[in-house]
Amino acid sequence: MEVRCNKCGTVFEALVDEEPLCPICRRFSSGTGTGGGAPVLETPVSAEAQETNRCAVHPGNEAVEVCSRCGNFMCHLCVIRVGRKKVCAACFNLLYNQDKAFVRQATFGERLGALFIDILVFFVIYIIVMIFAAVLVQESGGELYVAVTFLLILGMWSFYMVGMWAFAGATLGKKAVGIKIVGPDRKPPSLLRSLARYAMYWVSAFAFFIGFLWAAWEPRNRTWHDLVAGTDVIKARRKAA
Repeated sequence: MEVRCNKCGTVFEALVDEEPLCPICRRFSSGTGTGGGAPVLETPVSAEAQETNRCAVHPGNEAVEVCSRCGNFMCHLCVIRVGRKKVCAACFNLLYNQDKAFVRQATFGERLGALFIDILVFFVIYIIVMIFAAVLVQESGGELYVAVTFLLILGMWSFYMVGMWAFAGATLGKKAVGIKIVGPDRKPPSLLRSLARYAMYWVSAFAFFIGFLWAAWEPRNRTWHDLVAGTDVIKARRKAA
């Protein structure tokens, strides 16, 4: 199809399934289809913004970033960070609506619901460990019973959390809610990243759970352990039946 670059106005041929790259200005451009078939994504850029590096949407604000997709200048109000990319609102909306590279962050409520379900899983683990420990140290003293119970609970909980994060990208609670953990590459976090996340998980808890509550006001709804491990919790895509 024919596409007109929304930067320099050049008309060129582009494949329907590919992001059009202008052969003149060498920028990815949503363009304007001359035949009416191309998606329209065009943030008006004033002459002042082009000449003085001002924000394309808010000319009164100085630009602090450049959209990694369309190349428009962005002020601090316009920057949307998704993974390692920084895009403007127009590019984010188009790519999100087309269900391409961008996904929705899990809300604080979704994360809270997943946590409650995982707490129920913890109680199941606790009951199993208590029964096993009682049989194991039936004839020993109470101190050994407490030590064995504590170590078994901690070990099973750690194995459950780190293992599910690294190999499935989600605990049972997150799976039930429909969210998952991903690293910068949008895949389940590596074992090393999961271990780092789990270590910070306890710091978030011991700091009066402030590390968990941090997701309520953090722009991408991330907790302390997400920030340290470089992970995001996003909405899992449903597989087609």
